[in-house]
Amino acid sequence: MKKVLLLFLALIALMMHVHSIFANERVEHLKTEAKAREFEKEKQIIQHLFAERAVLWNKLYQEPKNLIKYSQKLEEIVAEPLLTFDKKAFQDAVAFPTDLEKIMGVEVFNIENVAYGRTGMEAEIDVLWKMEGLYGNYEEQIRYRVILKKENESWKLSDYTVSQ
Repeated sequence: MKKVLLLFLALIALMMHVHSIFANERVEHLKTEAKAREFEKEKQIIQHLFAERAVLWNKLYQEPKNLIKYSQKLEEIVAEPLLTFDKKAFQDAVAFPTDLEKIMGVEVFNIENVAYGRTGMEAEIDVLWKMEGLYGNYEEQIRYRVILKKENESWKLSDYTVSQ
């Protein structure tokens, strides 16, 4: 009788242990899903800004190149100090055309470490660039530290740097 009881208790302990392992995996899965949803709004904002900026850069391939319209559109999505850099870079690209790579797609697929300030937001993002170069199409994944500023109730891309 004691052996049967001991075997029964050991079986119950084993089942509880197995249930605990699966429960832990489920909890970890739920935490990962919650983390992904946590910054979805911020991810969409950044995705939109990068995509709009890519559209403007791709307009370098079109004729005629209108610096005034470009500057106006750029001011809607970009803030200083990146705004000055972009305007100068666009002027240089028009004045001294080179073989630029066309942006076929840009996707922000991960966002972490989001921090809000009084009028801004910082985040670490992973971006997948789909490019068309002289020697064919390719994809490149880059991690950035991005800074956004809120001006006139809209978010603008202020700066970004490659992050490790």
